[in-house]
Amino acid sequence: MNDQEKPQVHATGAARSAETARSLIRKAKRATRRRFSSEDKIRILMEGIRGELAVAELCRREGIHATVYYKWLKDCSKLDQVPGQKLPFISECPSADGQA
Repeated sequence: MNDQEKPQVHATGAARSAETARSLIRKAKRATRRRFSSEDKIRILMEGIRGELAVAELCRREGIHATVYYKWLKDCSKLDQVPGQKLPFISECPSADGQA
């Protein structure tokens, strides 16, 4: 055996071990990820649209990141652009004036 071959064997084992660790972490995150019902998403969006509370404070209270809130809001605004399109997680989306 050549000395150059041994580090490659160890690197492959280390890479395999790192990949296994990554997949275990990914599975754990998926299993513990919170899932919000359509009603919860609409309620949170409506509170943010009303403006009674800062979005940052609302997100802290609900335990979500602000990017999640703005993604939901963006998804709702897409409904106005394409007639008849429905989102997979909500059947009705609040409009900017607060009507459902």
